[in-house]
Amino acid sequence: VIIDWIPRDSFVSPETPGHIPASLFAFSEAHCRAAINQAVVEIVPRVKGSHGTKLELPKGTPFIRLNETHYASNGMPVAYSVIEVDDRFIRLEVVRAR
Repeated sequence: VIIDWIPRDSFVSPETPGHIPASLFAFSEAHCRAAINQAVVEIVPRVKGSHGTKLELPKGTPFIRLNETHYASNGMPVAYSVIEVDDRFIRLEVVRAR
């Protein structure tokens, strides 16, 4: 489950875009005042039942929630995302580069 939020101030135009790219990064390049350059992700373990989720899981099943803040190259936040993952099917990896 992916939920993205983009503050109204981030948009170039108040008009609804005709084409909405599937990627939030591509969307920001086309429709935001500044493109997303990087994201900071908080990885939060959760259990169905103790925290609301749209994932279709039995109560008591663990899942992972990613709280993302997307930043422009100048360090200003452009957008926010919450991604919920059933990690029995999708494994998360951290890629570090120099």
